[in-house]
Amino acid sequence: MDDATYHAIERYLLGQMPADERAAFEARLAEDPVLAEQFARQQREHLAMQVLVEDRLRDKLKDWQKQHPLEDSFFHRYRILLGIIIMLLLFVVILWWFLPFGQTKAPEAPKISRQAPEQPIAKTTPPVVSADTPAVLPPSSRMPTDLAQKYLAIAAEFSEPVLFPTTSLRSEDALPDALDSAMLDLQARRFAGGLARLRAIPAQNPRYPDAQYFQGLAHYEQGEFGKAVNFLKIAADMPDYLYAEQAGWRLVLAYLQSGQPKSGQTRARKIAADEGHIYQEKAQELLKRMDDLSR
Repeated sequence: MDDATYHAIERYLLGQMPADERAAFEARLAEDPVLAEQFARQQREHLAMQVLVEDRLRDKLKDWQKQHPLEDSFFHRYRILLGIIIMLLLFVVILWWFLPFGQTKAPEAPKISRQAPEQPIAKTTPPVVSADTPAVLPPSSRMPTDLAQKYLAIAAEFSEPVLFPTTSLRSEDALPDALDSAMLDLQARRFAGGLARLRAIPAQNPRYPDAQYFQGLAHYEQGEFGKAVNFLKIAADMPDYLYAEQAGWRLVLAYLQSGQPKSGQTRARKIAADEGHIYQEKAQELLKRMDDLSR
């Protein structure tokens, strides 16, 4: 392999390619098995390097904690005394402010307003909001309640259990990375901690696509369908992503449950027309059910 190919793979993994060059490289990657094999090898090297750096940082942190234990710090020893002193200072300031000797200024004379009398506020027509907008809509702009409930029922019927796989985690003798730790949190339904770990994964990290997908699943599982749409769409539209088809189907259901049936129908039609899609038959059946509602 020549140096140009090696550096091109490095720039791609580090997120240093512009959009047009990145698209061209991904096209080459899909057509050239030799390039794909070298890409996979360098990607594994990046992951191994990331794990090594994380392990070394943890070791350095442990050494620093041993050399500078919290119990020996000045603030830890005298934290109670410092707290008492601060409370006394606050008490003195409050006392000085409210007692007569703290009020040295003469009272100000009331100010006479010279502004013109206020004009009546003109009535404006509220903006028209599309029924497909995931935000909370005013009652006049929402779709009929019975129709919305029917879409929710269809989505619930086609929905599958949300799974957060942990079978791909590293062995117990190795420290988990951010995505591994997030999966453990989400599987235990500690959604706040899991989402925080996923948000910390940068775009240049090879596990960034997984971070987007599982953020969408976490919001979906909590019933935050509008938020789930944003992350699931990123994962579904990512070329050659492992879970792209699962993300696309879950995105259809999230659209229906967030009050965006037209967007869900459009996405379902794409899946139904894809011969190799694993959810093609389900998408076709869902579209039929939606057509029955509109009649």
